[in-house]
Amino acid sequence: MTQMTFALVGCALLTLSVGAGAQPLGPSVRNYGAVGDGVTDDTAAFQAALDEAGARGGGIVYAPRGDYLITTHLAIPDHVTLEGVFTAPTAWSQNHGTTLLAVAGEGSEEGPAFITLGLNSTLKGITVYYPNQNDPANIKPFPWCIQGRGGDNASIVDCLLVNPYNGVDFATNHSGRHYIRNLYGQPLRRGIVIDKCYDVGRIENVHFWPFWNWSVPELQEWMAANSEALVFARTDWEYVFNVFVFGYHIGFRFTESPSGACNGNFVGIGSDASQYAVYVDQCQGMGLLIVNGEFVAMQGEEPISIYIGPDNSGPVNLSNCAFWGPSRQLLRQEGIGTTTFSACNFLGWDCRGEGRPALEVLDGQLTVNGCNFTKSGVHVHLGEFAMGAAIVGNQVSGELSVVNESHGSVQVGLNSEVSISEAAVTLAARNRGRFAAQWEGSDCQTTVTTLGGSECRLMSDLYMLFGVHDSIPGGGAYPRLRVEVEYFDRGQGRFFLEYDSSDDTVEIVPQWPGAFKASAESVELEDTEEWRTATFVLEDALFADRCNGGDFRITSPETPIAVRAVRVTRVE
Repeated sequence: MTQMTFALVGCALLTLSVGAGAQPLGPSVRNYGAVGDGVTDDTAAFQAALDEAGARGGGIVYAPRGDYLITTHLAIPDHVTLEGVFTAPTAWSQNHGTTLLAVAGEGSEEGPAFITLGLNSTLKGITVYYPNQNDPANIKPFPWCIQGRGGDNASIVDCLLVNPYNGVDFATNHSGRHYIRNLYGQPLRRGIVIDKCYDVGRIENVHFWPFWNWSVPELQEWMAANSEALVFARTDWEYVFNVFVFGYHIGFRFTESPSGACNGNFVGIGSDASQYAVYVDQCQGMGLLIVNGEFVAMQGEEPISIYIGPDNSGPVNLSNCAFWGPSRQLLRQEGIGTTTFSACNFLGWDCRGEGRPALEVLDGQLTVNGCNFTKSGVHVHLGEFAMGAAIVGNQVSGELSVVNESHGSVQVGLNSEVSISEAAVTLAARNRGRFAAQWEGSDCQTTVTTLGGSECRLMSDLYMLFGVHDSIPGGGAYPRLRVEVEYFDRGQGRFFLEYDSSDDTVEIVPQWPGAFKASAESVELEDTEEWRTATFVLEDALFADRCNGGDFRITSPETPIAVRAVRVTRVE
């Protein structure tokens, strides 16, 4: 081996040995006196480290493992990164890794933000926790957790905001090319607000959900009435990718400030358990481009997946999106803009059986092309001031219903209509059938077995849950349904059905009146060791997936029963 070869190998080994134990470049806050015990005030130590990095023209300030009490505020200077130990977003990491304890400003939204970001500055790998936000039944306001000071390229990466009242403010000051990646948390009032962005902001891999607390009814009710996950005012060419939110009054809001409104593209976004998944006050003329969205509206008295207000004039385009859950409507449009649905899947609406349309356009224009309406009912309502519509090339369960009161041009054609009157599933190793399925869940597990010469499924719990194709019960005017259950008659006890009904006097689940109504019939077991068929007639089946995501369940309080087949038939 030559001397040059030895030299190269030595350099490589030196590089590996240094890299293996290397810390991030820059000073540690511990070098400036930070303790990280959750009791000592570490504010001055953090700010001293940050200021020194700023004075040097930029750099990384490292915060190792610790619970750092910050009693006032932190300002990250231009070109400086405050970096903790996390290299991916976390959950339940308060008091683990690098945690900043925020206490300033309790009781008011007004006041300085907990952390401010300057030009080219970054917050990375940090958890922020508000220890005094300790009563989920009585939410206390605080100022913003993170705020841009007006410099471009402010970034938030690999962070967790456990329980801030307000999360990220890139709106008060201009925020060009802001960058948010891998941000998790449960912001309580507002998650992220964007305004005054005149050059392409980017938000990706955000997950806002109720991990901090969701078991307290007062918190659920408060967030359902007050919270907004992401709000966009003036932002030009906003790019949003892989963002999911759960339990907010409004998932994604598009509004107008004195600076203007939003245009941009939104790919792989989802809003679950909201009152409004998407709420549009206004958008720019270039419009909102929403692709691969998943939207579930279910909170409040009027859950609507997409609401477009009377002031909106811009286009809203949705492609390859899915809408499901117990919503009243999937679209209510009151402005003069154009809404377009392409290759979308419409699974649930009119959750209370009132004859509500899936898509309602009171003004402006509508295009629906290549979409799938999975249930019957009123599919589209065009109000008197609707300017026009094109409803072409869609798949429809039942007969397409378009209520047209518009004086504009309305084109309807080439839609495929499928009427389904019976669904059935045979229960064995496979539990999916023709337009029906048996579903497993936390309280409705089953096991495959053989009884009386037939393969079947035996309850492990009290329940066996089923779902059927949404067109079976119809929409609006509900027919009678006959449910036949082939069961093995063994043991003592009785079983009956609990189903999703339109009977709003049933309040087992307060926000979903009618869910889990008990059938009028019940069946007594006689221990004959034979296969038998039980028949139930449902006069008011709604079947809007409100029974733990299913339409009905077999309930057997005393003895788990075995079932080999279930049939659901519409009785005209």
